[in-house]
Amino acid sequence: MYLSNEAPMAEGAADGKTWFRLRFDSEPSPEWMRAYRAGILGMTREDRDAILRFEFQGDSVRVAAGDSEIGKLRRVLERRIDAVNSILSGGRGPSPTP
Repeated sequence: MYLSNEAPMAEGAADGKTWFRLRFDSEPSPEWMRAYRAGILGMTREDRDAILRFEFQGDSVRVAAGDSEIGKLRRVLERRIDAVNSILSGGRGPSPTP
């Protein structure tokens, strides 16, 4: 499972935040989603707070964010996707960063 290289698409705005949609290469499997959720507890508080903002919808994820923070949120999601993919392929995933 990978995040598409296309830029996040803005979908609407409310309360000073814009809803952005980020696309995946496919819809996450139930096994992938279980691993994604299970790993949230081992994350740093800042990354965990960011990850909890994501709403999975089929082959994409939505998040409300300010224009200045969407790049950071995308990087957090990419790191989480890499960690889950590594775990599911038999690796242990990356160590949490201090």
